[in-house]
Amino acid sequence: MAALLSKRGLLFCATFLAFVLSALTTALFIAGNRISNASLAREFTEITGQNLKYSGEPAIRIFPVLMAEFKDFSLHSQLNASNDFPVMKAPVVRISLSILAALRGDVRITGVTLEQPAFKAKSEDNSWQLPFGGQSRLSRLIRGLKASQPQDEYSAILNAVRDNAFGTITIIDGTIELDRASQNLISGINGTLNWQNGSRSGGLSATGIWRGEPTSVDVTTDDVVMLMAGTDTGISASLASMSLTSRFTGIARLQPSPFLEGTVFAEAASLSKAMQWLNVEMPYQFAAPGLTLSGALKGDADKWQLEDSQLQWGTNKGTGGLIFQPNLAPPMLSGTLDFELLDFMMLTQFFDRASKPQQQNKPVTVPMIGADLRISATRASFGALDLNKVAASLQISTQANTLDIHDAAAFGGMLQIALKSQNNTEAKTELRILGSEIETKALASLGSAFADLPQARGSLSAILTGKNIGSADFFETAEGTVKMRLGEGTIPGLNANQMVRALRKRGFFPLKTEAPSMLSFTEINAEASLAQGTLQFAPLQIGLDKAVLNLSGAYAVKDRSIALTGTLDLEADHPEAPNGAETLKVFFGGNRDAPLMSGLEGNP
Repeated sequence: MAALLSKRGLLFCATFLAFVLSALTTALFIAGNRISNASLAREFTEITGQNLKYSGEPAIRIFPVLMAEFKDFSLHSQLNASNDFPVMKAPVVRISLSILAALRGDVRITGVTLEQPAFKAKSEDNSWQLPFGGQSRLSRLIRGLKASQPQDEYSAILNAVRDNAFGTITIIDGTIELDRASQNLISGINGTLNWQNGSRSGGLSATGIWRGEPTSVDVTTDDVVMLMAGTDTGISASLASMSLTSRFTGIARLQPSPFLEGTVFAEAASLSKAMQWLNVEMPYQFAAPGLTLSGALKGDADKWQLEDSQLQWGTNKGTGGLIFQPNLAPPMLSGTLDFELLDFMMLTQFFDRASKPQQQNKPVTVPMIGADLRISATRASFGALDLNKVAASLQISTQANTLDIHDAAAFGGMLQIALKSQNNTEAKTELRILGSEIETKALASLGSAFADLPQARGSLSAILTGKNIGSADFFETAEGTVKMRLGEGTIPGLNANQMVRALRKRGFFPLKTEAPSMLSFTEINAEASLAQGTLQFAPLQIGLDKAVLNLSGAYAVKDRSIALTGTLDLEADHPEAPNGAETLKVFFGGNRDAPLMSGLEGNP
């Protein structure tokens, strides 16, 4: 008996399953026959708000789901009368349909698959365009939603929006042409836009190739309708590529103009790679250190404001606020940054264009991002210079780039440094240095070129023009002027009386004495022009005790050779002038490490 019941049960199940499959097949067949080409095209035009074109007749398939397949599919803006510049085109488009709606004779799209679609982000007149036009069902409903004042009308329209099916849009190997320039192309796009019928939330997940790099994008939002209708809506987004990664979490709205507010984090392998990935052409080659940036972001179409920002570029760590204005020409970055430790030599990369020679009479590439930044640092370095309590600014414009260190404590005094490069045909940079109350003894920390300097406190200034400001041979190739004025001080290794006695003799004698000695002076005034690695002094005046040394001549920076001539004027009461005031003609020459002196013909 049990076996008989078991057999009857199996037979019943098999019969019931066959009935269900038969009914489902019949329903699919009936639904497929009730779908017309005109209703399909009308529904798709209604949803997108664009004109639809395709070749032949769409193929209706009923298995495994009800589907219509279009060949040579394209969407054209209703604003473009000629219809020869498609918003989107694809060789194959498959549209999934609701069986229940089809049985009623209605067309309800539940999903779309686009094979090798090509989107054009800009129209013939170079204006931005989207696959969903202003006359789309969604756009019309959102406008009605925004215009409704009574709560019952608001709720009715909101429910109508939510009841419209949008389903899932799948993209297979697509491309986006951002403008009509071939280099601004995103290719290899594979992604899914998921907004199910009646669901408040939505998401986009996609991968593609941008400027030769695989890039992935993920976006989710709490409520798609509210986001588009102009209500603050929760959103999160992330982007990842080899050159740049970023994350955003906060709120956003799209109407009446795009707006977002939340926290953002961005990281780039290097500034050069980030610039290249962002398609920003700059005439600079930046060093490799990575760049990270995070903070509270508030932005709209005209201005992005980053507050409580944390920035790190290589070893440089700073905090502050930044503002980016993308619609200016060029786009402008401004703000204030404060660093604990800052390497100014990294900023000099904005002034070194010698590695990218320009064609004759062709202007240097205008920077596509301008900057106006106020910078402060507790400690900083500028090559071998150690700076403290720094206040500076960095400005980049179409006319010139300027790095101005307004004030910095250095060498016991205050130092000002300014770099300026013109954006013209000449890849040259002007360096200005102004120091006050500088202790020259402290300059010895800069290297051997500053060793054995007169030890005193005073001022110095320099205006130099050259290339490759960051290179070690800048002073050997630059041109300009140098001035120095020192108060009372000493010069080690010299003896004034021995110098006078040696100058009365014929022949060359070492300027420096073997025994420890010190030459005291009352002041030093020096002016020199720099050209082809040589300083030309005119004059070099040293005030001594009851004497004045006036010199002119040259000093070669690279090989440290000296050639100076002039006079030593002795006052009447000088201990080495027994016959009263007199003038000795002098020559100083040789190498700076072992200088020689000699009296010239005509000396007493």
